[in-house]
Amino acid sequence: MSAASVSRAVAALEAQLGVQRLRRTTRSVRLTQEGVDFLARCQAGITEIESAYEIARSGQSGPRGTMTRAARVSFHEGYIDTAPAGAL
Repeated sequence: MSAASVSRAVAALEAQLGVQRLRRTTRSVRLTQEGVDFLARCQAGITEIESAYEIARSGQSGPRGTMTRAARVSFHEGYIDTAPAGAL
């Protein structure tokens, strides 16, 4: 990505958010405090998204553990006993 593209993207972000994220001088470019806070939140969000992808890839997101059920005998006889094999 070129420097001009990055500059346009940052300017568009600042315009959208209504807050300056970078302090620009002729000698440097630094994050404002708002920029530091925004960056930290974005990094935390990216970490969460990466974690979700890893869980989804590894198959850990499926059901696991033991399920216990309790019901009246009449419910059991009318619904549970007639459930297809493997459904429960």
